[in-house]
Amino acid sequence: MSRKEEEFTDSQTKDVTVELDTLTFKIRDSKHDLLYKFVKSVATGVIKKAIIAGFSAGIRAGLNEAHEQLLQVRNTVSIIAMGCALGLTL
Repeated sequence: MSRKEEEFTDSQTKDVTVELDTLTFKIRDSKHDLLYKFVKSVATGVIKKAIIAGFSAGIRAGLNEAHEQLLQVRNTVSIIAMGCALGLTL
């Protein structure tokens, strides 16, 4: 196996950066407008962090799954190529 193949085999997605610029939401028919105004900034921060964490984890998992599938394809092609080199047929 070449060095590039080894690097590809050992690679994984370590970090995904997701940015969420603005998030707005409204609570309708609230009887506690004063409480809503105090809690809104805290709630917005917590919700943004949860959304960012969810997107990051989903993207990282998807990229790692795609990587695993590419490894399977590469290994299958390699096995077929070795069989053809030896004169074997499917």
